[in-house]
Amino acid sequence: MLRIYVHTHRNQVRNDVPVSQISDIIRGRDSLLWVDVSDPAPEDAALLAEEFGFHPLAIEDAIWHHQRPKTDIYDGFIFIVFYALRCDDAGAIRPAQVALFVGRNYLVTVHPGSLPELEEVRQRWCSNGNHLKRDRIGLLVHAILDTIVDGYFPVVDTISDRIEDVEARIFERFDPSAQRE
Repeated sequence: MLRIYVHTHRNQVRNDVPVSQISDIIRGRDSLLWVDVSDPAPEDAALLAEEFGFHPLAIEDAIWHHQRPKTDIYDGFIFIVFYALRCDDAGAIRPAQVALFVGRNYLVTVHPGSLPELEEVRQRWCSNGNHLKRDRIGLLVHAILDTIVDGYFPVVDTISDRIEDVEARIFERFDPSAQRE
């Protein structure tokens, strides 16, 4: 699914921009563009290559999961692979890869499924459009990475609770099954 948001020179955020206008917005200097791609399909990869001119290896890394976290500098854009973390109901840690293509006046995010962190940033970005400077795509990138990292704290708390439980089972109750865990 492809969602397009444009922060215009009138300090508004629009989400009704057709795909055909992406290259015009990129060439212009008066708007910031955020294209969010969830569960990318082959046609989404083709669109990224055609409209943005991204390197084929960067597109491949964005679409195929389990990449190392990294930052690669290409001619005209920076490519970042980052991970959001959460615990499922069983307590297992579930990472979600987020790829970011950062250009002079645009950001493209690629990820599996929906990510609450991106939705939170999108809502803030849309509601605070008049407080943003049009030339600061870095603010949007920072907001996304900061929100993702904030999501690490509940995961760390869950891990800490599990460690305390195992320690109690080992040292207080002498539970032999806790050694394996």
